[in-house]
Amino acid sequence: MRRLACVVCLLTALCGASHGQDVVRIACEEWPPYSSAHLKHYGLMTRIISEAFAAENVKVELAFFPTARALQLVKSGEWHATGGWSPTEERAEDYYFSDPLFDEQMVFFHLKSTPFDWQTIEDLYDLEIGTAYGIHYSNEFDRAMREGRLTTQIEHSDVLNFRKLLHGRVDVVPKNLEAGLSLLLTDFSPEEAASITWHSKPLDEGPLVLMFSRKNQHSKQLMHSFNKGLETIKQNGRYEQFFIESRRGDYATQ
Repeated sequence: MRRLACVVCLLTALCGASHGQDVVRIACEEWPPYSSAHLKHYGLMTRIISEAFAAENVKVELAFFPTARALQLVKSGEWHATGGWSPTEERAEDYYFSDPLFDEQMVFFHLKSTPFDWQTIEDLYDLEIGTAYGIHYSNEFDRAMREGRLTTQIEHSDVLNFRKLLHGRVDVVPKNLEAGLSLLLTDFSPEEAASITWHSKPLDEGPLVLMFSRKNQHSKQLMHSFNKGLETIKQNGRYEQFFIESRRGDYATQ
């Protein structure tokens, strides 16, 4: 999973602002419907993060970066945080984890014309699998990749993976369900999108968090502010309202 998955990736840097208000600069990646320069409010996840900080009187400024660059900027401490990632043991060496933003579900997309079923990782051994750089899919899946038990084709974009799926160059593409459906609607024709489905058994599911750099002295302070603001917007109903708005298409255009 994006546990990344980014992948939404969001970055923040604290600096001084007029009238004593803190400013958080957030660098986002293209991960519709959660984060995109082309979406209203820059996507669902970006709005949640921005509103949580706003509840604590922290102003948000936005910019977009490639996923790998975003992660490195936060790891080095140049930026404070990156959003929409799974809290793994490996990442805990470089990042602090916020309270969960929301839960995601990772599934396998495949052609409707190609029967596909799986129950264990062993069922995937004979398949060509389209994966994306920097994505955490599941502990078991990632371990099988590292050990060479899975055949994967790594791309920098899942648009490429879905095109390879349509042309029969890969058999399955693991991806966040909501993000995959959004990608099919925005980057493919209705006929192409209609030819792709997904398996109901999740590869992985769990929370995504905002990751804060362990090397930045402001990280813990920012994380405390974010967690407090997140709880505020959950309690006042705005958090759930953002999901309703996104699902009905209110964020479809900037």
